[in-house]
Amino acid sequence: MTKKTPMEDTLAALRALDGPPLSAGDEKRLRDAIASRNRELVAAAAHTARGLALDAFCGDLARAFAYFLENPAKDKGCIAKCAIVDALDALQCDDDDLYAAGLRHIQMEPVWGGREDTAASLRVKCAFALVRRNVPGVLFQLGDLLNDPMPEARRGALRAVAHVGGSEAELVLRVLAWHLPDPEDLSECLNGLMECNPERSLPFVARFLDHENPAVAESAALALGASRQAEAFEILRRRWEQTVSPGMRDMLLLPLALIRNETALEFLLAVVREGHAAAAEGALEAMGIFRDDETAQRAIRTAVRERDERRVREAYDRVFGGG
Repeated sequence: MTKKTPMEDTLAALRALDGPPLSAGDEKRLRDAIASRNRELVAAAAHTARGLALDAFCGDLARAFAYFLENPAKDKGCIAKCAIVDALDALQCDDDDLYAAGLRHIQMEPVWGGREDTAASLRVKCAFALVRRNVPGVLFQLGDLLNDPMPEARRGALRAVAHVGGSEAELVLRVLAWHLPDPEDLSECLNGLMECNPERSLPFVARFLDHENPAVAESAALALGASRQAEAFEILRRRWEQTVSPGMRDMLLLPLALIRNETALEFLLAVVREGHAAAAEGALEAMGIFRDDETAQRAIRTAVRERDERRVREAYDRVFGGG
């Protein structure tokens, strides 16, 4: 058997901690790991402190964060800093300056063909920590992140703005929606609007169903479906009935399924029973989200049997595994 290294022994010991309360020896082991300057040990220790709700270690974690912020080469990929922020946020640490510093942190590291910023995830974590802390003027702090060159950071910032909530956040997202060139950024923006104020945002988001970019139209449809609003179902149903484009109709099936109410399910079952075979296949694919809902599955099986068409049965078996 291969002998474990000292670091492997320490990592195993950290994972085995099951306090609180911790023994004096376990507390020293945890503090030593946090102070070790080894990113893997610090990340493991932060995970332990978070999992065991050990808020007495917040100061130790904050000091470790400051060290790695000043010595980024010691924390490639921001592994330790991300774990520390996760822990401090979960432990409700009130060090807003720490989160603000992480929000501004950029860490360029060598990658194949050049250099890349590896701190995007850290910036997003710090943004959410500040939002959950309800820091005054947090939307201003999120402003730079909304223009971040890293897609992960921009999209995280859009989610954070939506999490702020209220009319100010809603207004920010509405303004951005008209100017975001990236369809995935816009998708986050539209989802955020539906989170901020579903009723008021429904007609606004529905306007993007007519966008010339099919990816944007799909994002709008998915945002409407994910809202699970009854009026969203009516908007999507009318669009499905009024469009003659098979591609547009197919795209609307998953958003309709996402509504997840009886009316939407009955609509999709009717497509399975009565629609063209291709539409029935698409409806079954969309209803794959009901794999864990036995009541819905029974209704779907019944519709497939009533249809009694080989192509549709095969689609059902492909999606639900037969039965």
